[in-house]
Amino acid sequence: RQKKLSAPAQDEDHLQRQIVAKMRAHGAFVILTDAVGPAIKFISDQKKRMGFVSWSKARGWEKGVPDLLVVWKGNILFLELKTPTGKGRLSLEQETWKNRIITAGYEYACWNSLKECEDWIVSKLNNFGTSKE
Repeated sequence: RQKKLSAPAQDEDHLQRQIVAKMRAHGAFVILTDAVGPAIKFISDQKKRMGFVSWSKARGWEKGVPDLLVVWKGNILFLELKTPTGKGRLSLEQETWKNRIITAGYEYACWNSLKECEDWIVSKLNNFGTSKE
């Protein structure tokens, strides 16, 4: 009897690259909004890491900022990515940002698959038509 192989777990970095590529293929502007979080993973020295975080905070960085900002066909989407294999839930800081963004009247989403990206694209094309630039 053969073992059934499951699909490899998808990490958030891989998901982010897929979504950025898909959105850009459709002409969207996609901006990485949190470069600090990923960058600190590469600073092994604790003192340098804390110095970098302090430097970043002085320039406006805050914990919990959504991963991506997507601008496409008149839509502005603040996008957080989570994977089923990761924590899978928003932190307190991320919930705060979500509420601030929605209160300000912007669209916010938390996706954990490329399919959610594709569904969003289709819904926007269906709602607004392809002529909106």
